[in-house]
Amino acid sequence: MRDIKLDADLKAKLGDLGEECAFRDERGEVIAYVVPPGHRKMLYDLAARLFEDREPVGAAAEIRAGRFKTTEQILARLRELDSAQPVGS
Repeated sequence: MRDIKLDADLKAKLGDLGEECAFRDERGEVIAYVVPPGHRKMLYDLAARLFEDREPVGAAAEIRAGRFKTTEQILARLRELDSAQPVGS
């Protein structure tokens, strides 16, 4: 995460950042949301509770065990299948 210090002028333009804030570009498209630290902690705590009954998955170990495939393995298999297709199908 980047840490940006606000000078007095920018802080005055932004006003109270005690609630969620959307930053938009000149076209009105949202480019970032800013949430206060308390909201961020609440969301992280909520996400942690959703998965607290599960053991963390060691992705590298799962791949080595053959339970999952890497992106490169999947792409290689798709290339195999593509080259095995009869011409004109």
